[in-house]
Amino acid sequence: MIVERIVSSAEIDSSSSVIEIGPGQGSLTKWIYESKPKRGVLIEIDGRLIQDLKINFPEFQVINEDVCEIHLSKLLQDPKEKFVILGNLPYNVSTKILEHLIEHRDSIDRMVLMFQKEVGERIYSGLRTKEYGRLTLLSQEFFQVEKLFIIGPRSFSPPPKVDSVVISFVKREQALINLEDRRTYDNIIKLVFSSRRKMIRRSLRAFYDEEKLNEIFAKSGVEPSKRPEELTIHEFAELSNVISRM
Repeated sequence: MIVERIVSSAEIDSSSSVIEIGPGQGSLTKWIYESKPKRGVLIEIDGRLIQDLKINFPEFQVINEDVCEIHLSKLLQDPKEKFVILGNLPYNVSTKILEHLIEHRDSIDRMVLMFQKEVGERIYSGLRTKEYGRLTLLSQEFFQVEKLFIIGPRSFSPPPKVDSVVISFVKREQALINLEDRRTYDNIIKLVFSSRRKMIRRSLRAFYDEEKLNEIFAKSGVEPSKRPEELTIHEFAELSNVISRM
């Protein structure tokens, strides 16, 4: 069963503190419950489902709220506690939820999440692919990301029109890059991937003259004729750090 594979991939045991996002009617929750974690938290935005979840999973904490409005650190009961997070994320807000979870990564140990396949490819893709972009860099900066398996539409009722993918996120002990200014880095990433067919140099011309651009690329060692999907996360970081020092 798919739900069994998802829970098995999360490696839940008696010491785990688990959050499930969007448990719905509890098909995945049943397997989490049977894994007997130390603690379980169910975050469900649909108020109509709350009472049944409380009845069916009495040992779990049930929260009727939008997960993007929750500061995960406030749910921690111990300074050393970290969450294992599972969920079949709603297609229309999956990127927003993932970005929120990454923002609150200090409260997370690992995650096993399901996405629309198209969104998933933007998370685990590599260099020189059309999917490689801001979401790739953001996810892989803080987590070791692994595609686990694809799920076809027939596995759901009613069936969606697209495939889904289950992805594992294991928190890195240290981020892949060191940044001098996060805002500068974020702005650069947004800028260049908004015009991903342009060379990096052309994208940055909106803010810097030719003399300044020559200095930026000389100090960073980044090839100015490269396009965004050709730059590694380390090259983006170096570019950002050079600009931050100016």
